[in-house]
This record gives sequence, structure tokens and C-alpha cells, in this order.
Amino acid sequence: MVVLNVRRRLAYLVGIPFVLGQVAIYAVTVVQGLNQLSPVAVVDKVAQLALVGVLVVLLRRD
Repeated sequence: MVVLNVRRRLAYLVGIPFVLGQVAIYAVTVVQGLNQLSPVAVVDKVAQLALVGVLVVLLRRD
């Protein structure tokens, strides 16, 4: 979809809340004690937040 330059804006608009939702769900599971906060998880969540930043930049440029 993005590679073919078709509906790129839609992909960005859907991707931002999707990734933020993953981070939020993980945060809730950590607070509730259902999940553990490990160094790998922290790196993963930082990468996901960086992806959101990239998607926002791409959305503004498009």
C-alpha cells in the first residue's frame, strides 16, 4: 500500500492510533501486574513511540 504510493495518508492516520494503542495497552498491563517491565520491553516501546513520531512527520509532509 505505502510502497505503491496508494493511500499513504490513510496508512499514516491508521498507524498512529494503532501503535499508540499498543503502548497504552502494554502500560495498563504493567500497572495491573499482568506484565513485567523489562529492558527489552522499554526499548520496544521507545521504538514504537519513535515510529509514531515518524508517522506524524510523514503525515504532515504528505
